[in-house]
Amino acid sequence: MILLPTIDFAVWLLIQSGQYVPPFDQHDPTPQIDLNTDLLAPENWTEWCRRIIFIETLVNFNNVFGPYHISDTELIAKSAQHDPKIDLIIRVLDSYPEQYPHQPFDRETIVQWADFNTLNLPESYESIYLDLASLMPRFRSNQQAFMQTKHREKARSIQYQYYNQTAHYRRAVPYVAKVELELTPYVFLHGEVFE
Repeated sequence: MILLPTIDFAVWLLIQSGQYVPPFDQHDPTPQIDLNTDLLAPENWTEWCRRIIFIETLVNFNNVFGPYHISDTELIAKSAQHDPKIDLIIRVLDSYPEQYPHQPFDRETIVQWADFNTLNLPESYESIYLDLASLMPRFRSNQQAFMQTKHREKARSIQYQYYNQTAHYRRAVPYVAKVELELTPYVFLHGEVFE
């Protein structure tokens, strides 16, 4: 649960486009990029972020139980009883809407969802993949510059703090104000001022 490019890219894209999704509505509305897509409309962008974190969590689940125990509900339940972080992974996955896969997972489900490109786009937005992918070098350059500054240690400290929480799953992203968006009852996208 360190700084991963997908969720950071989604937030960066929102900021650079000058679009707003409350509570991520404190940044400059002047667009720095011209991207004509309804992916940045509030409901669509929120669902994109929800999907990204679901995939990250499913990959974590697979790393713990796959490939041999992903459908062993008894072992999974026992593991959750003894390890708060595993319990949180299970609660996070179970908190997703019904259109997402739920336990018990099989190999096909894991492969289908975990075999993702770096943008984690919902299927209906594959048509703009090339447009978004062309922005990735600019994003990575900005992210690299940010992580080489004095803010890197604060960013790592905040990520570590959230990684150790076991009540909720929070993904911290750089933002101009401290804000929090609930994606499910257990999943929060946390904007943090790293300056």
